[in-house]
Amino acid sequence: MSHRKPSTPIAMRELLDRIAKTFPLHEPSSSVCSKQCVGCPKKMLEFLDAEVSSWQAQLAAGREPTLGELHKLGKTAARLHRVFKLNGLIA
Repeated sequence: MSHRKPSTPIAMRELLDRIAKTFPLHEPSSSVCSKQCVGCPKKMLEFLDAEVSSWQAQLAAGREPTLGELHKLGKTAARLHRVFKLNGLIA
């Protein structure tokens, strides 16, 4: 039995869903900002939220992401995950 890889739009939707479930994108800034920060979690969340919103709009308009774009967003999310973990904002 062969396993087919999902198309890039499906893979991007799955990545966007995973990001939305992992990161506190819609939390108030008071719960994201603390006295000691590595980087600025608030600005990082704003950036990631803008990327997610942009891709959701592009997918809705029928644009198909490239594998490179999928990889880039995944890599960005992985980097931000490490920073958020250092700040104690995600497990």
